[in-house]
Amino acid sequence: MPPKRLSNRRSWYASPLIPVPVYVLLQTPALAGAPCRRLHIKCDGEKPSCSPCQRSGRECNQVAYPFTFRDGHKKSASVLASTPKSQKQPGSSQGDSGTSPIDSEILLARPPGRPFLFIHSTVDIAQEDLDDHRQQDASVSPVPPQLHSPGSADDAGGLISPGSISLSEPSQARLSPDSLPRLWPLRDRSEGMLICYFQNELSTWFDYCDQSRHFANQVVQAASKHRIIFYAITAVSARHLAILKKWDPLAADRYQAKCLQHFIPALANRDPALEGDFLCAVTLILRLYDEMTVPAGESPSGHVLDTGILIRSQNPEAKGYSLCQASLFVAIRQEIFICFKAQKVPPPLSQYLDDGSRTIDPADDFTWTRRIVAHTEDVLTFAYGSQSRSKERWAELKAYLDSWDQHRPSSFDPIWSSGDGEGGFPEMWFANDCHVSGQQYSDICHILLAVHDPHIPILGLDRLAACVSVDHLIRKLVRRICGIVLCDRRYLPAATVAGMAIAMCGDRFTDRSEQEKLLGILQGAEAHMTWSFLIAEDRLRSIWGI
Repeated sequence: MPPKRLSNRRSWYASPLIPVPVYVLLQTPALAGAPCRRLHIKCDGEKPSCSPCQRSGRECNQVAYPFTFRDGHKKSASVLASTPKSQKQPGSSQGDSGTSPIDSEILLARPPGRPFLFIHSTVDIAQEDLDDHRQQDASVSPVPPQLHSPGSADDAGGLISPGSISLSEPSQARLSPDSLPRLWPLRDRSEGMLICYFQNELSTWFDYCDQSRHFANQVVQAASKHRIIFYAITAVSARHLAILKKWDPLAADRYQAKCLQHFIPALANRDPALEGDFLCAVTLILRLYDEMTVPAGESPSGHVLDTGILIRSQNPEAKGYSLCQASLFVAIRQEIFICFKAQKVPPPLSQYLDDGSRTIDPADDFTWTRRIVAHTEDVLTFAYGSQSRSKERWAELKAYLDSWDQHRPSSFDPIWSSGDGEGGFPEMWFANDCHVSGQQYSDICHILLAVHDPHIPILGLDRLAACVSVDHLIRKLVRRICGIVLCDRRYLPAATVAGMAIAMCGDRFTDRSEQEKLLGILQGAEAHMTWSFLIAEDRLRSIWGI
């Protein structure tokens, strides 16, 4: 069972032990103007008027709120005066320096009428393995947080002009990536376990349908020199293990706080050590961390600022562009999941994919998979967009989907299949993850187009017959999506897609044995990425009368 979550979102943000999500810390009007925020439009922050406001002729109102980054060892931070000043780096042994907690405070100057948002944590690097880690970490008592008023005498020098950031980071953060000292080999066994856990378990989520396996092959190795990446990886690994009851949850929060302590100043100063490719990687890792901490009952939501970072990093001439593209594809998959569950329009990210064009030209299998995933974004936009669902647009989307199914390479055919979903869950074996993903996203598109078919009568005697036919098709497609997961456990992200389909279409199943199987798949999908908003078990049990 996941740890108990607070139902009040504001108190969750303000908790001294629960870090504020990165997109909340960074979201200032300089990055999202007031008119753009109201209209949910991406703002590029151009002065004096941003591009969306220029195109629409609106008045651009960008009122920047200042925010500062306070070093925990400043004299003005009186609450930390008695804490040790030595900072322990990743990989250092406790035997050399003892237990040296790092106290850090990130204080945001608040707009009028808004509360302070801050992070205050004690970072302690554990020394023992999984079993001993929890016991050791529980002995560390965090320092009670203190709010420092921006208007106080002590802090007068800490505030700066609106839109700028004051830093107290080591000069090492501004070195080129190649000149950074290596953090490996690590001396701390528990840190090594967290890195290996990401390498062996969590990287599969990011590298799903990635032929080059960028996160397992590049990002993990980059953690040996990039402290920001190191803390991001250890944070998300500790969080996932904590929800599985195998790690102390406070350790994950402290790793994330340390990551943000370095990440936000580096992002604000355009630190060359954090290049576009690794910036995308850190953004996605922190995004996944945040999704793991969504309070129960909260609706899923996208991340406007994260999306902007990913888009701005797509420079074909930049070093590490392939990692940027891989990160963008991960974000597209995540936005499709969120928007399918929330029934809203996804951001148009696929237009920035090099091989996300809606064509049927000859290409490798991974390109064909990216095409159908990009098409899923189009279908979601049609289904949940504000514009009317015209029969012409529906026909265009259906024609491309049928064309993709017909012209995709024969390698997408299952190695063996017991059926197509009629009358039960079929066994379907595929050769590669891109083939699994292609089949599942194609079926998701068929489900969406069937439900939102403008040809279905709204009234009249033919409506019932049409709805019965649609329900029959949806049950067949959901069985096929789930059958892939039941007979092949290698591709865990496929279980998330299956859980998404069950959560949205499970009410159409009436057979008790099928309902029990669907519940099992749903529970397994939620356990994979520990996303609380995926769970629809209670509602389905109520609908099914179980």
